Amino acid sequence: MEVKHNGRSLEHMEDKAFVEWLESIGSTGYQRQCRDCFLEFLEFLEKSEGWVKPTGDSVIQRHNENRKSDNQKTKFFFDDVLPKFVDWLKETRGLEHNSAVSKSQPIRGFFKFHREPLKIQRGKLEYVEKTKKYHVFQRDELARMVKVGTLEKKAIILLGKDEGIRVGDFIKQKRKPIIDAFKNFNGTFPLEFEVETEKEGVVAVVHAMQETWDALQDYWSNVSESEFVFPSASSSTPISEDKVNYALKNCWDKAYPDRKDTMVRFHELRSFKMTALSNVGINEWHIKRMVGKKVSRDILTYLRGIDLKADFVKAEQGMRLTGQFTGRNHELINSLEESITKQQVELSDMKTRLEAVTNQMKKQNEQGETILGLVQDLISLQSKADPTNLPERLRKFRELREKTLGKKPKDKA
Repeated sequence: MEVKHNGRSLEHMEDKAFVEWLESIGSTGYQRQCRDCFLEFLEFLEKSEGWVKPTGDSVIQRHNENRKSDNQKTKFFFDDVLPKFVDWLKETRGLEHNSAVSKSQPIRGFFKFHREPLKIQRGKLEYVEKTKKYHVFQRDELARMVKVGTLEKKAIILLGKDEGIRVGDFIKQKRKPIIDAFKNFNGTFPLEFEVETEKEGVVAVVHAMQETWDALQDYWSNVSESEFVFPSASSSTPISEDKVNYALKNCWDKAYPDRKDTMVRFHELRSFKMTALSNVGINEWHIKRMVGKKVSRDILTYLRGIDLKADFVKAEQGMRLTGQFTGRNHELINSLEESITKQQVELSDMKTRLEAVTNQMKKQNEQGETILGLVQDLISLQSKADPTNLPERLRKFRELREKTLGKKPKDKA
């Protein structure tokens, strides 16, 4: 077996302990990783512990001898030296703690393969638990994601940010409440309907803008009939939470290909809605009711008389993604848009007319200059030429004038 590290052949063909361990590893890719990690461990022993040309054979031989010692420090030499190897990797290779700990795992596997597993003290080689930081969506980012998404992914994002409920409750939704809300509404969006949440057993009063309803209609018309808002391939069950989160990640990667390492998840759509509502001064208890958070009984009694749809409309402008206005103010906004469009048309028409007048004036100036030049030429010829040739010169003048300015209209009798 030829053992290489960084493309160079190494003199480990006779290193029986090393080669046997590598050959026991089934995956070729993982075998290479283990090989490189162990060679770095040998380098560490040579540079930091003063060993002379250490090998797998000499390591396991020394380990077996150490285990027979009554001296605790000697007996557990390799058990204590492995954490030092991790520190050495962090210092010399610039690795983060968890990456360095990962490189120590194959070394432990080497000793375990030779039936002499290491006994690392608790806490010496623990991974550091990292708090995952998920991206907080901004409105323009979600709008960009919607533009690059499929019909299904677009609908997921739009309904997800409108409702702001947990992903587990989101995927289990059925179409009927949304369709009934559309049938019964009074002609103005957003739609209002209820979603029963599972985790806290409360009912969320949620809403859907016109842009969301339109997206759902487009999506439903292209998938098999199902009772679920977002059905799986079989249509008899809803899609999974993983697929919903994948939809967001896929749209993010397409919208921002240079930021693919960003961590996104569906739950941040809930944060987006709550922030939008809070930014327009909506009461905290109202917000909880609108995203399915648990509230006390007395607060719930109070909330039954509150127009939560009006609260949602206040936040609409900060949540809208596709340019469609909905809610009670949409007629005024549409009227303003029509007025602006009309003014733009009038300005464009005025610009066209001004350009026509300018061109006409320019043409007239050019014709005037031509006539003046012809007259000057005629005078020049007259002063120089024989008077007997005047009729011929006048004829040529008329031809040139007609060619330039067109025929002169005849005087009416």
